[in-house]
Amino acid sequence: RGRRHMFREFGWQEQRSPDPQAVDTFTRSMLQWEERSMTPHAQILELYQQLIRLRHERSDMGSSYVDARWEGSLFVMDRLHTQVVCNLGEQDQCCRAPAGYQLLLLGVDQPDEGLPEIWLPPDGLVVWGRPAAAVNARATG
Repeated sequence: RGRRHMFREFGWQEQRSPDPQAVDTFTRSMLQWEERSMTPHAQILELYQQLIRLRHERSDMGSSYVDARWEGSLFVMDRLHTQVVCNLGEQDQCCRAPAGYQLLLLGVDQPDEGLPEIWLPPDGLVVWGRPAAAVNARATG
């Protein structure tokens, strides 16, 4: 079936699909390591590092249990004690912390005013979670 067929399934026009054999496609796809310290790349790198840190700190983030659903343009993923919410829409969306949860992480350039309710911008991200003491008590009890 090939790559062009795959791109077509994503709605890409064939003439816009990169040719995997072209040298230009290869050079455009190479990482530009010097950009790691520039905006917005540095902020995205920091966000990924924080997400990885959360995964190591919170045992439920490695759990196979996940409940994923759409709430309008919000994509919500619930783990045992952690909730990740992404705004995949084009407008700001109101997001409220579940009862007993606290803010663990906000995406790039997002103010944390108005907690436990925040407005997520398009492509915004928030991670809510039960306090660590509550998570540890449930794990041992």
